[in-house]
Formats: sequence, C-alpha cells, structure tokens
Amino acid sequence: MKIKNLVASMGVLALFASVGCVTREEVYGDAVMLPLAATGSDAVVVTSREFSFESSAARAPAGKVVFTLVNAGKQHHELAIVRFEGGRYGLPVAEIEAIEPGESASMRADLGAGSYRLVCLLTVEAGEHVTSHIALGMEMAFEVTR
Repeated sequence: MKIKNLVASMGVLALFASVGCVTREEVYGDAVMLPLAATGSDAVVVTSREFSFESSAARAPAGKVVFTLVNAGKQHHELAIVRFEGGRYGLPVAEIEAIEPGESASMRADLGAGSYRLVCLLTVEAGEHVTSHIALGMEMAFEVTR
C-alpha cells in the first residue's frame, strides 16, 4: 500500500513539473478563470471535501463548460480536468488552482466530446509519506457529449 501511494504521489509531482502551475488569474490552455458572478445557473458546481468530490452534473455537452469549485473541506483543494482514455489519465486541460477552505472559484473550459476525470492534484504529507488527494478518493468521472 505504501509503495502504491508513493508511486501515485510521484506521478502527481511529475505531472506538476511537466505542466507547471498557474494562478487563478491566468489562462490555462483554453480555460479562463471567471468571477463567481459571471458563472450563471448552468455552471457545473463541484463541491470538495476530504477526500471526495460531489458534482451537480456528471456530463455536459461539448463546448464551453463553466465549472465552479466550492471548497467545503478543511484543507486546500483544487479542480483539474484531465482526459481519460483507455484507462489512462491525460494531462490537465483545465484547472482551478488550490483554494482555501470556504472559498469558491470558477473557470470556463472548452471541452471536446469524450471521457474526463475531475481530480485534485494536491498531496498530503504524513511524516515520510506523501499521498495524493487522488489516491485518497478525490476523483470522479465526467462525460462530455457531442
């Protein structure tokens, strides 16, 4: 179990190194951070807690999709959208960087049809062990339809 968590955490850290991190004000790929007032009622609202996501929708039509992350947990959490094909994770196509407990943030992502995973790319350190939030359960399927 410890080796599995270490390998998962190393993968997350490698992913951070390969794609870099952005602040909430930056554009990430085709994603644009939005003020909460501009999100509208059709936003996919994703609530994060230790260590799970709940979403107002499990699918959306292809095109521009607004996501709002609500951190209802006691730790920092973030929302990354990654392609998921053939049982493999792709690189993030959009991301809301880590937000404080009690905060919310929104982004608009231009998504093509296909399977995605909503994940938190953060890690938790406990002594010598580093475990990814994904390994702790912060992952959920999301489908984008034509």
